[in-house]
Amino acid sequence: MVHGAGGQCRGRLDPQTGAIRLKSLPTPNAHPYGIAVNARGVPFFCEFGTNKLAAIDPDTMEITEYVLPIGARPRGSLSWRVI
Repeated sequence: MVHGAGGQCRGRLDPQTGAIRLKSLPTPNAHPYGIAVNARGVPFFCEFGTNKLAAIDPDTMEITEYVLPIGARPRGSLSWRVI
């Protein structure tokens, strides 16, 4: 996973071709932080500026955001690992 546009995009790097495919985040000023990949290969990341978690469908690149309860602090739980 790569990021661009001031951190407001997430994307994929194809190591064979070097092509980068970026997708803008649905929420402005999300400030994505950390990545964890679940057992199905779906990457999740925190949106530090919005109190949300987000996931990227590895096939379609569709980004789904999940609103967290007020006061949740997810950023410490996602630190480059498989969940």
